[in-house]
Amino acid sequence: VFGSSLAGTGVKAYSFNGKALDVIGTTNLDGNLKISGGNTNPSLGAVLTSDATGNATWKPKRIAFGAIQTTPSTTLPEGVVTSLAYQSEEFDMGANLNPSTAATDPNTFIVPVDGVYHFSGRVKVDLLSLSTNLESVSLSIYKNGVLKYSTTSGGPSNNSTQSSIGIGIDQTMELNAGDKIKLVVAQYNLASIAAIYRFATFSGHLVFAD
Repeated sequence: VFGSSLAGTGVKAYSFNGKALDVIGTTNLDGNLKISGGNTNPSLGAVLTSDATGNATWKPKRIAFGAIQTTPSTTLPEGVVTSLAYQSEEFDMGANLNPSTAATDPNTFIVPVDGVYHFSGRVKVDLLSLSTNLESVSLSIYKNGVLKYSTTSGGPSNNSTQSSIGIGIDQTMELNAGDKIKLVVAQYNLASIAAIYRFATFSGHLVFAD
């Protein structure tokens, strides 16, 4: 097969019920190559991967986000699992994190493609009280509304007017497209009074696509 064109297409192959073109032997490409159509889903920065039989698809590579709390403090009821609110996105490659202002699923990362992801979160909880101290704080990752991973703090740092606990979580997870990931916090104290949280951060990225 030989084709030549100065301004158009040198060779075209069509098939409506099978393979359009089989190439056997060594194949050299000198020039540009475009792979699109079907289920290949090309996108900026995507990586071409294949399944066990060699079928190729484009997988997004640029999936990463980082968000921070910008309000000075947010009320945190005692014993209530509360979603951390992120008013500012520092970056969101792929636009997959819904911020606090989103009409649906606020403060939620919507998984765009099957794969392995890594998430990190941090928060500081303060109880402003002259008579009661924090007992503990938990920071958890919820997947589709169900607790998946959690970490619990040790004792607080105390002074005459408040007790404080800083806590973080890091987790690698295998996820499917459409999964919803949230970072939530809860605080516990003997007086059952509200605390506040500050300096909340949440970040994550795609390690590799399935």
